[in-house]
Amino acid sequence: FSGLKALLNLLVAFFFYWFGYTRLGFKKSFFIKLVILFSIPMFIVGYMELIGLKFFHPIYDFIVNLREAIVTVNFDKTRLHLLFSEPSFIATYAIFMFYIIAHSNIQNFFKCTLLSSLLVFILIGGSLNNMIVISAFFISMFFFGSLSSTKKILITTLAIILIATVLKVYFLNRIINLENDISANIRFLHIKVLWDMFTSSFGLGYGFGTFSDFFISQISSLESNILESSKELQNNISGNSSIVPYSMAFSILGETGFAGMLSFLFLFKNLLKKSNPYKHYYIALLSSTITALPWGLPFIWITLGLLDRDVNDFQKK
Repeated sequence: FSGLKALLNLLVAFFFYWFGYTRLGFKKSFFIKLVILFSIPMFIVGYMELIGLKFFHPIYDFIVNLREAIVTVNFDKTRLHLLFSEPSFIATYAIFMFYIIAHSNIQNFFKCTLLSSLLVFILIGGSLNNMIVISAFFISMFFFGSLSSTKKILITTLAIILIATVLKVYFLNRIINLENDISANIRFLHIKVLWDMFTSSFGLGYGFGTFSDFFISQISSLESNILESSKELQNNISGNSSIVPYSMAFSILGETGFAGMLSFLFLFKNLLKKSNPYKHYYIALLSSTITALPWGLPFIWITLGLLDRDVNDFQKK
């Protein structure tokens, strides 16, 4: 079952990449207008979550319950997540929308409104992954983006604010209380097990979807205090929910070995092209795979497809 689910994830990723690369045959300008139109409900949902409007709660709860049934995960309703299964997945949506907004012809006022809303969602979402990905985006934009001096000053200011927030609010507090940080310890535990998978079969790995079985086989050697304190891991062990590693990059490394990792990095081959004007987008997308598992999310794959299409069209010209 886990192998079948992994294959389904691959098919979903391929479909969304194809969706972004082909734009379903639409002209780029029309495709971008459609995306902006359909993004408005997402932004409304975000502000609903921030404000906590009681009137919308029945509709909101219905959508959340439907999403929980589809993706078989429990939502953390105490944190802003824009109906994604994890708050950290806002980062991939933000990168996708940065691309859309940058290529749109809407008025600057609406561009600023959408961009500032995304930054608000990221800052309030409470996800370390969001901060890392967006910081990577702004820092790489400074070095690789075609920016004027004024824009570079603005980007530098935003990057400093984000990095300072990461250090003060998230990183330092979590390091100080690392022993009691269940979320961080689970992630470290997953990476440790994935690394053990890689070192024991570094060539081709054990195959897609084998992490869950390998993890359970290593239960006796894992730290008991983490297992006992985490309801998530207890549900995993009892079979009530599947074990999902919180890092796509490490998951590929552990499950498919060196060969799979090379194939994965090949997806970002355009990052090495000198004429690529979108390097900061590729770097941000790649960084998002280190601390999150966006297999089933459309936005990382759609954005990758859009970027590859633009780079190929740019080189043809």
